Amino acid sequence: MNKKHTLTIILFLIVTLLFVSACKEAITEPPADMDNRNFFPNTDGSYFFYNVAVFDSTGQIHSGARKSYLQSDTTLQQTPYQVRIDSLELNGIISVSNSYLRKSANGVFAYFDTTGVSAIVPDSLRNLLTISTEYRLLYFPLSINQTWPVYNVSIDLGISRIDVVKISADVIEKDLITIAFRDTSITKEVFKIQYDMTIITGLDLTTETYKAFAWIAEDIGFYKWEGDAELLSFFLGTTVYPEGTVVVEQLSGFGFP
Repeated sequence: MNKKHTLTIILFLIVTLLFVSACKEAITEPPADMDNRNFFPNTDGSYFFYNVAVFDSTGQIHSGARKSYLQSDTTLQQTPYQVRIDSLELNGIISVSNSYLRKSANGVFAYFDTTGVSAIVPDSLRNLLTISTEYRLLYFPLSINQTWPVYNVSIDLGISRIDVVKISADVIEKDLITIAFRDTSITKEVFKIQYDMTIITGLDLTTETYKAFAWIAEDIGFYKWEGDAELLSFFLGTTVYPEGTVVVEQLSGFGFP
């Protein structure tokens, strides 16, 4: 089989299954003692509630709420993870999904099940793919202009390497915000993170791009998400948000045990 024919088959398989494969990329890890601030509280029993709005070119088309709970632990492929249960209600329709996270001094990682990809990709092509079971959601310590690779699916053709799916992150702003809940208000430092996704969608290597922003607050975690549905669905681990829309998730309540 010539390389052009091989590339055609691989691109078709990867684009079809882009949301079930992931890989880690090596980056220089910061010293663990540089910054002790907590931007991702993850005690079992913690919960986070978000108001949700979905927009298309005509305006808002869906509204609802997402309830996210951190509960218990599990082990996947000999790696310990914390279970996150998300209950998403949009226009009265409820969907529930589980995701699996692990937090270290150097960041937050999420598990991806790549069983489906491994099962259908022929043995002769499998060794051309870079596939792993994690993507990197956060990189610690957070700082302005910090960048990191989040997710990448690559094809190695020997003399060249093609990134079919690539997600990267960039910390673009730092600010103080005042958050009001019930009868109290708190002021917290917040970092704004820009996530960018590029996908090869055609055999001529044409691409589509998606963008999303996350605001993450000290001692609280993710305070707000806003961006293309494709990226927010990726991080949520479900495709419940309609493609081609823009989603806004705004924290409305939270609690720690």
